[in-house]
Amino acid sequence: MNESGHAKNIANFATYISIVTTFGTAYKPPIPPIELIALQARLGVFQTSRDAVTPKTSVETLALNARQDAFDSLSPLVTRIASAAAVSVGDQLFSNDLRTIVRKLQGRRATAKAVDDPLTPDIDESKKSISASQMSYDNRIEHFAELINLLTTSGSYTMNEADLQISALETRLTDMQTKNTIAVNAVNEARAARIARDEVLYNDTDGIIALANLVKNYVKSVFGARSPQYRQLTALKFRKP
Repeated sequence: MNESGHAKNIANFATYISIVTTFGTAYKPPIPPIELIALQARLGVFQTSRDAVTPKTSVETLALNARQDAFDSLSPLVTRIASAAAVSVGDQLFSNDLRTIVRKLQGRRATAKAVDDPLTPDIDESKKSISASQMSYDNRIEHFAELINLLTTSGSYTMNEADLQISALETRLTDMQTKNTIAVNAVNEARAARIARDEVLYNDTDGIIALANLVKNYVKSVFGARSPQYRQLTALKFRKP
């Protein structure tokens, strides 16, 4: 359920309260949780739990965007580094190791992915192929650190371009690590806020749907299943995520 779904549920609950308010003294439920004053207080709790998610979601969005920006230009940078290393480092083993790391950073395979052979219907060869995707943020950070270490230990990698120098690459690595950590924390905090909100909104004791059902059943008992009072309530729908 998206955020508008939760907002709609809360709005419908507010309408429930508005409707039963019009019943006046005829609305006198036998249990405290659905008394008018209790419903109004609970609406405030629902609204507060919803509002607590908004700032966390905003922080999450900004953190994810910042992380994406930090990683977007990594692949072309790695291509430039590989070309620069080919100029300044003349070592075949180094070149082999470099190509391996570059492939990992760019999500490319050393060999083509296996294709299912139609002559062996009982075996899907394509599923036996090991995935070349190591493009998670954590993996790319790890592989970029490997790349920097390889360049450093070669002892021959030198570049005049500021953004290709090892110090600049180390700064970039730190920036990627920092923004990834911030993004992970922001996602977890936003998720925790959503879980807390959902527990408030949809628990089986005093959640929106539980209380709405109690109110609806009480109104049905007082006015009847065919009454306009009851039908006003049944026209309002609640969705549980």
